[in-house]
Amino acid sequence: MNALVILLFALLDTETFLINKNEPDIEIKFQTAKFVPKNHTIGKISEDHPMFDEIGPSFVIDGRVALGTSLHTMPQRFIRSFSVTIGGVEHFVDSDLYSDCFNPNFDQESFSIVLTEDKSTFLIFMDAGGDTTGYHIMWMIKALPDQIEAKRFLSLAYELSPFNFDALPIPIKKKGEH
Repeated sequence: MNALVILLFALLDTETFLINKNEPDIEIKFQTAKFVPKNHTIGKISEDHPMFDEIGPSFVIDGRVALGTSLHTMPQRFIRSFSVTIGGVEHFVDSDLYSDCFNPNFDQESFSIVLTEDKSTFLIFMDAGGDTTGYHIMWMIKALPDQIEAKRFLSLAYELSPFNFDALPIPIKKKGEH
């Protein structure tokens, strides 16, 4: 049993972000996992698919066009869950907004979170994938009294230049950083 637990922890990673030290009760959490092909249904995007002209040959994983992949490279990681904790209450983001996002990138050059001045909305930016398979994604999370409202905006890497994270007004820190 211990070997199974150790293996499970080796396959899962959790990225937890605090908005800033003045807002310790707001957390953004992404749990990622190693991509294991045998645990998924994998196919290829057909040439008559509406996205084929935009992304070219790519995988369809679990029924969705796989962002951040090509037929030359199998994904390495995927987002397993995504949640926002506000005032100690954890709200899970609908998996439709991230389950097609492979090879996520949470480093400082590729990821940022902005909290609006009224503290009701989070903008979460990520550049992910690879050089030719990259994508830019922005999640907009609005905090409502007992729930969250989430949306996403997506563009493929060749359509836009990378986000200018240096221009964003609020720095983020991983939980535990000072």
